[in-house]
Amino acid sequence: MKAFSLKTRCSLLMLLSLASSSSLACTTLYIGDFLEFSKTQPVIVRATVSSHGAILRINADYFEEMTVTVTGVVKGDFSHDSVVFFGDTGSSCLRYITRAEFPIGSEHLFILESSDSRQPLLVAGESSVRILGDTILGRDLVGEYSMPLTALLKLLE
Repeated sequence: MKAFSLKTRCSLLMLLSLASSSSLACTTLYIGDFLEFSKTQPVIVRATVSSHGAILRINADYFEEMTVTVTGVVKGDFSHDSVVFFGDTGSSCLRYITRAEFPIGSEHLFILESSDSRQPLLVAGESSVRILGDTILGRDLVGEYSMPLTALLKLLE
Protein backbone atom coordinates (compact mmCIF):
# COMPACT_ATOMS: atom_id res chain seq x y z
CA MET A 1 0.00 0.00 0.00
CA LYS A 2 1.37 3.42 -1.01
CA ALA A 3 1.86 5.93 1.79
CA PHE A 4 1.16 8.92 -0.48
CA SER A 5 -0.09 9.21 -4.04
CA LEU A 6 2.08 10.84 -6.69
CA LYS A 7 -0.12 13.93 -6.63
CA THR A 8 0.22 14.22 -2.83
CA ARG A 9 4.00 13.70 -2.99
CA CYS A 10 4.34 16.44 -5.64
CA SER A 11 2.22 18.80 -3.54
CA LEU A 12 4.32 18.09 -0.44
CA LEU A 13 7.52 18.63 -2.42
CA MET A 14 6.25 22.00 -3.67
CA LEU A 15 5.28 23.07 -0.14
CA LEU A 16 8.67 22.05 1.24
CA SER A 17 10.37 23.92 -1.57
CA LEU A 18 8.38 27.09 -0.87
CA ALA A 19 8.99 26.82 2.86
CA SER A 20 12.71 26.39 2.43
CA SER A 21 13.01 29.29 -0.02
CA SER A 22 11.30 31.67 2.41
CA SER A 23 13.77 30.64 5.09
CA LEU A 24 16.55 31.97 2.86
CA ALA A 25 15.18 35.52 3.15
CA CYS A 26 17.32 38.07 4.93
CA THR A 27 17.34 37.64 8.66
CA THR A 28 19.79 39.59 10.77
CA LEU A 29 20.10 40.08 14.45
CA TYR A 30 19.24 43.67 15.33
CA ILE A 31 22.13 44.94 17.45
CA GLY A 32 20.50 48.17 18.55
CA ASP A 33 20.08 51.88 18.10
CA PHE A 34 22.88 54.11 16.82
CA LEU A 35 24.70 54.31 20.15
CA GLU A 36 24.57 50.55 20.79
CA PHE A 37 25.46 49.63 17.21
CA SER A 38 28.39 52.07 17.22
CA LYS A 39 30.05 49.99 19.95
CA THR A 40 30.37 47.06 17.53
CA GLN A 41 31.95 48.91 14.58
CA PRO A 42 35.34 50.65 14.22
CA VAL A 43 34.53 53.92 12.42
CA ILE A 44 31.95 56.72 12.62
CA VAL A 45 32.02 59.67 10.21
CA ARG A 46 30.05 62.86 9.84
CA ALA A 47 29.11 63.33 6.19
CA THR A 48 26.82 65.07 3.72
CA VAL A 49 24.99 63.21 0.95
CA SER A 50 26.44 64.47 -2.34
CA SER A 51 24.91 62.15 -4.96
CA HIS A 52 22.74 59.12 -5.60
CA GLY A 53 23.62 56.27 -7.94
CA ALA A 54 21.44 54.30 -10.32
CA ILE A 55 17.73 54.12 -9.55
CA LEU A 56 16.39 50.72 -8.50
CA ARG A 57 13.73 49.21 -10.73
CA ILE A 58 11.43 48.60 -7.75
CA ASN A 59 11.00 52.31 -6.95
CA ALA A 60 12.23 55.57 -8.50
CA ASP A 61 13.07 56.91 -5.02
CA TYR A 62 15.41 53.98 -4.19
CA PHE A 63 19.05 53.87 -5.28
CA GLU A 64 21.76 51.25 -5.70
CA GLU A 65 24.30 53.51 -4.02
CA MET A 66 25.04 56.99 -2.75
CA THR A 67 28.17 59.06 -2.28
CA VAL A 68 28.71 61.12 0.85
CA THR A 69 31.34 63.79 1.48
CA VAL A 70 33.09 63.25 4.79
CA THR A 71 33.26 66.39 6.93
CA GLY A 72 34.66 64.80 10.08
CA VAL A 73 35.72 61.58 11.79
CA VAL A 74 33.97 60.93 15.10
CA LYS A 75 35.51 57.53 15.87
CA GLY A 76 38.37 55.48 14.44
CA ASP A 77 40.64 56.16 11.49
CA PHE A 78 39.27 57.24 8.12
CA SER A 79 41.46 59.02 5.58
CA HIS A 80 39.12 59.36 2.58
CA ASP A 81 37.23 62.51 1.53
CA SER A 82 34.13 60.51 0.61
CA VAL A 83 32.38 57.18 1.03
CA VAL A 84 30.35 55.33 -1.56
CA PHE A 85 27.67 53.29 0.18
CA PHE A 86 25.96 50.48 -1.65
CA GLY A 87 22.53 49.49 -0.43
CA ASP A 88 20.04 46.71 -0.87
CA THR A 89 18.92 46.02 -4.42
CA GLY A 90 16.16 43.67 -3.36
CA SER A 91 18.11 40.65 -2.16
CA SER A 92 21.32 41.91 -0.54
CA CYS A 93 20.28 42.03 3.11
CA LEU A 94 21.48 45.62 3.38
CA ARG A 95 19.71 48.88 4.18
CA TYR A 96 17.83 50.54 1.34
CA ILE A 97 19.10 53.92 0.14
CA THR A 98 16.04 56.12 -0.30
CA ARG A 99 15.52 59.72 -1.37
CA ALA A 100 13.34 60.33 1.69
CA GLU A 101 15.92 59.10 4.17
CA PHE A 102 19.05 60.36 2.40
CA PRO A 103 18.19 63.48 0.35
CA ILE A 104 21.08 65.18 -1.41
CA GLY A 105 22.53 67.82 0.89
CA SER A 106 21.40 66.11 4.10
CA GLU A 107 23.94 65.61 6.87
CA HIS A 108 24.34 62.37 8.85
CA LEU A 109 26.52 60.40 11.19
CA PHE A 110 27.35 57.04 9.58
CA ILE A 111 28.69 53.90 11.21
CA LEU A 112 31.25 52.19 8.97
CA GLU A 113 32.45 48.59 9.09
CA SER A 114 35.96 49.51 7.92
CA SER A 115 38.15 52.35 6.70
CA ASP A 116 37.47 51.50 3.02
CA SER A 117 36.06 54.20 0.77
CA ARG A 118 33.34 51.87 -0.59
CA GLN A 119 31.16 49.85 1.75
CA PRO A 120 27.69 48.52 2.48
CA LEU A 121 25.06 50.57 4.26
CA LEU A 122 24.70 48.25 7.24
CA VAL A 123 21.36 46.92 8.44
CA ALA A 124 22.12 44.93 11.63
CA GLY A 125 21.58 48.07 13.70
CA GLU A 126 20.78 51.73 13.22
CA SER A 127 23.74 52.60 10.97
CA SER A 128 23.04 56.31 10.56
CA VAL A 129 21.29 59.24 12.17
CA ARG A 130 20.36 62.49 10.46
CA ILE A 131 21.72 65.80 11.70
CA LEU A 132 19.42 68.82 11.64
CA GLY A 133 21.19 71.80 13.14
CA ASP A 134 22.13 70.89 16.71
CA THR A 135 19.81 67.85 16.84
CA ILE A 136 20.05 64.29 15.59
CA LEU A 137 17.03 62.40 14.33
CA GLY A 138 17.08 58.62 14.53
CA ARG A 139 14.75 55.68 14.10
CA ASP A 140 15.12 52.44 16.01
CA LEU A 141 12.76 49.48 16.42
CA VAL A 142 10.51 51.44 18.79
CA GLY A 143 10.11 54.51 16.59
CA GLU A 144 11.63 57.88 15.85
CA TYR A 145 13.62 59.81 18.43
CA SER A 146 15.75 62.94 18.68
CA MET A 147 18.48 64.22 20.97
CA PRO A 148 21.04 67.02 21.03
CA LEU A 149 23.97 66.32 18.71
CA THR A 150 26.45 67.33 21.44
CA ALA A 151 24.93 64.78 23.84
CA LEU A 152 25.29 61.96 21.32
CA LEU A 153 28.86 62.97 20.45
CA LYS A 154 29.75 62.93 24.14
CA LEU A 155 28.27 59.43 24.53
CA LEU A 156 30.26 58.23 21.53
CA GLU A 157 33.61 59.27 23.08
